[in-house]
Amino acid sequence: MTTVAATNPSLSTLANTTEPLLPLGTDPEAALAILEVREGTQAEQADRSSRQSDELLEEHEDDAAVQAMHNKASLLQTQGWTDFGLGVMTACVQASDAAAGDSTPGASSSSQDGALMKAFQGLCDGILTSKEANDDADVKGDQAAATVAQYSVQSDNQALGDASDLVKAALSAYQQYVTTEAQTQAAAIHRA
Repeated sequence: MTTVAATNPSLSTLANTTEPLLPLGTDPEAALAILEVREGTQAEQADRSSRQSDELLEEHEDDAAVQAMHNKASLLQTQGWTDFGLGVMTACVQASDAAAGDSTPGASSSSQDGALMKAFQGLCDGILTSKEANDDADVKGDQAAATVAQYSVQSDNQALGDASDLVKAALSAYQQYVTTEAQTQAAAIHRA
């Protein structure tokens, strides 16, 4: 889509002009008022930009913390399965030793059962611990999302306040302009 400014060369200069020219020669007070409005707007934009970059940094840090918590939960689950595998292997070795006749039959069955129970307990502990860690990570993620939403609301409120301040400053500048123009006209009439 072609813009109007691109199709009409006389409008391209108007489209590139974002700020009105200062009426320095005609009305210095109006020029000063316009400069004050511009300065206030630029300061508000700088503050908003700084705040947004701080919020974005915090959001990235929260995301990284949540991801680290999920990674830890995954490692805990892997550890549980590893403990289970080692426990089963221990029970198998004990069964092999019993079959070879190295120990008494009742004692080996009891130790095999104990090794299997310990393996199963390690698996359950690992899975439960990993689920708790995942739940903690989900809570941290929800808190981070709530913080982001809070920042969004604060940013919207700040923008509303900034717009209100800008309107007040513009009205003040217009009032100064009208007052100065009236004084100038009164002085011209008085001289005439």
